[in-house]
Amino acid sequence: MILVVVVILMASLYVRLAPIDPARWHQMPNRTEAGVFPDIGGHEIVFAFPDRDAALTAVQTLDQVIRRAPRTNVLAGEVGDGLVSYVSRSAVWHFPDLTTVSVVEKGEAGLSQDTESWLVSIRGRLRFGKADLGLNRQRIEAWVADAGLSE
Repeated sequence: MILVVVVILMASLYVRLAPIDPARWHQMPNRTEAGVFPDIGGHEIVFAFPDRDAALTAVQTLDQVIRRAPRTNVLAGEVGDGLVSYVSRSAVWHFPDLTTVSVVEKGEAGLSQDTESWLVSIRGRLRFGKADLGLNRQRIEAWVADAGLSE
């Protein structure tokens, strides 16, 4: 019984203290179109905007919403760079989930440009395990709604 308690405590400490490498998690997503992209252990929503100013305004609004979220901190980046990554931790075990918000011009990504030539992506994924029970989807959808963006 004591061994089980020790193992649980060690796992809890590891989850809370394991380093999160910004080089691995703070990267531009590779989506090429607007849409909703569910994934096992993650979720991504991509919006299209007509110009950079509108896209950066959306990112600024998302950033303000995300920074108010409990147990969420910036991992790397700034809104002005068009790439910001955050770490959100669960209430009990403090499992980290990573969210990246980015802006990319379709032309820079080698895509055909149209009237909606800028993409804003908000992508959440878990750090440990394979499935997040829909938590990243719920978190991202709530942030998107609070920011006044629509899917």
